[in-house]
Amino acid sequence: MLTIKGKLLISFFSLSMLIFLVGMIFYNQLKILIQPLSPQSIPQNVDLLGKNIEKNDLIFKLLYQQLLVNNHFENYILTQRLPELQEYYASDADLIRISNELKNIDPNFPNELTNQLRLSEDERQNLLNILKSQNVSLINELNPTSNYSKIKNNVRNIINHYYRQSEQFSNELAIVSVKLSVKNANKKLQDSLNTTLIIFIDAIIISIILTIIASRLITKPIGLLKKNLEQEGMENLSIPIEPTLLQLRGEIGDLARSFDKLINKLRSTTVLRDELINEIKERKKVEKKLRRLALNLRESNRALDQFAYIASHDLRAPLRAIENLADWIQQDSYGQFSETSRNHFDLLKKRVERLDSLINGILDYSRAGIMSNSEQIIDIRKIVEEVVDTLSPSKHVDIVIDSELPIIKCNKTSITQIFLNLLSNAIKYIDKPQGHINIGYKQIPKYHQFYISDNGPGIEPKFQDKIFDIFQTLQSRDTTDSTGLGLAIVKRIIEKNGGRVWLTSEIGKGTTFYFTWPQV
Repeated sequence: MLTIKGKLLISFFSLSMLIFLVGMIFYNQLKILIQPLSPQSIPQNVDLLGKNIEKNDLIFKLLYQQLLVNNHFENYILTQRLPELQEYYASDADLIRISNELKNIDPNFPNELTNQLRLSEDERQNLLNILKSQNVSLINELNPTSNYSKIKNNVRNIINHYYRQSEQFSNELAIVSVKLSVKNANKKLQDSLNTTLIIFIDAIIISIILTIIASRLITKPIGLLKKNLEQEGMENLSIPIEPTLLQLRGEIGDLARSFDKLINKLRSTTVLRDELINEIKERKKVEKKLRRLALNLRESNRALDQFAYIASHDLRAPLRAIENLADWIQQDSYGQFSETSRNHFDLLKKRVERLDSLINGILDYSRAGIMSNSEQIIDIRKIVEEVVDTLSPSKHVDIVIDSELPIIKCNKTSITQIFLNLLSNAIKYIDKPQGHINIGYKQIPKYHQFYISDNGPGIEPKFQDKIFDIFQTLQSRDTTDSTGLGLAIVKRIIEKNGGRVWLTSEIGKGTTFYFTWPQV
């Protein structure tokens, strides 16, 4: 039994041979169809007609060129302008060329016309010689009674007579040729059309028969397989494929055996399907618990922020009392202290001030978590200028603000806090005689990107991630008044608003802080 591939190959081969035969027959019929229009089938008098038409065209050109020669010659006689003489010689050369072409294609070219053309050329040359040697007016030579005018008229009359004879012969020859060609072509065209129509009808009938035979050979086994798969009980995989289909050769047999293997595998995976459904149910329960935990975590974070705010706020009152008490002691008894006691007292004052800064930092950090979401249109350049004016940097620090800073929609307090902390850090850690700080901006897809660069000491790579953590400083707590909260506040504000903050730094050359803010 042939496979589907074999059946298709035989069908396509048969159709290809049929198309090839029809194409060959159609090609031969087409040759017969266009044979009346081929040069071999055109009567000889039609060929003569073409030559005669060409001859008429040359005669007409000869007449026109003769008039052109006479016109340029007479203009030169009247005006004696050199361009007219040049045009005359050029036209006379074309006249001789056309005359020679006519002699080559027409053996009956009138000898009288040849003689008159020669006489006309001699007469013109004679007049030109007289004009050059005697420098007299030759206007009288252009009169109708002059020898020049008589020769000119003779040439024109001979060419006109020659043209009329040739045209009359062409018309008679054309009528005879067209009648013969149309009669011959009409008969061959009708015969060719009849033969082509019969061939196409036969080809269509044979194609239909071959298609029906091929489709039955291919679809019969497929129909048996379809009928078996549509039996009752097959939907729950309880009925196997019929053995007769499994024993078939070719693609249908392979397909039936593949279906049988698939059904067996599906039976074995039914239990796994039920287990998968149960697992999905369990995962949904876990996801529900995770969502509940995430909600609780958000509530805890919010409560923690509120606790930090309240705790730091409540710590300010006793700290103020300690600070006031220290001030009173300093006013009353500082002069009576020994040198060691004074150092201890100064250290106490510094620690109180540091604790005050730390509490303020904690308050700012907690406010960054619960800050208002109210937004407004903000001119970033104005915000930066206000921050610079607030910080009042030393004269040795040069701050350059990009003129392209945008106008964005954001919370004014949040964006001000970011620039205040970043700029104060940049100014604080400048270690060069002349400091340079640049504030710039560029727009990227979906975000505004800002940067603040300085020429400070730089930050070592091992500290670049840690400095954004809370209470992290690069120097000893006793040698700096930094609380380690500024950059942590910056990071918290930016990330809560959907942005990102990072830095690049080179030791000894400076640091650049970048942050992005979402476009609204």
